[in-house]
Amino acid sequence: MSHLISRCFAGIVVLLLTACATEPMPETHYYLLESNPSTVAKSDIRAVIGVSEVTAATYINNSGIAIRTGDNRIKLANYHLWAEQPDYAITRVLFSELNYRLPDFRVENSFNHRSSDWNYVISTQVDQFHGTEDGQAVLTGYWQLKDQHGVLSSHRFSLQTELELPGYDALIAALRQLLTRLAEQQVAEIRS
Repeated sequence: MSHLISRCFAGIVVLLLTACATEPMPETHYYLLESNPSTVAKSDIRAVIGVSEVTAATYINNSGIAIRTGDNRIKLANYHLWAEQPDYAITRVLFSELNYRLPDFRVENSFNHRSSDWNYVISTQVDQFHGTEDGQAVLTGYWQLKDQHGVLSSHRFSLQTELELPGYDALIAALRQLLTRLAEQQVAEIRS
């Protein structure tokens, strides 16, 4: 009798393990911040502006996209991931936006140019770059414009926008729009 119970128990364990093993894994999605694809003919260059690599808060530089779930709480997605390191992506997007919006400046980034050629440098620190449970995209931090003599201006920014639709695709699109707004602020300061 005990031999029969042992065989039944072993059979149940095998069935349970098999059922767990056949649970489909959720599909992993990777997201990319698109750069501005527009090209601009550069002529009558006034100066060279260098875009330093963006410094981002540690929680931003994870592969999982961050969602703020409450006061002082962030959840990192397990199956909705950045396709590249977020600080690199943000730098690339700001570079492309500034390059497009400043046709009379040569804009270079710190990834492939020498800073000794730069007349001005824009450095950006990103403190928050995430979505919220109530459907907002958030971008905060500060940036500085410098020349060879030091800091010309410092600015804090706090940008937020409502998602047009629920979901990660809409969140990435909204975060990308916020980066465009940040670049517009930087351009306005450069031109002032």
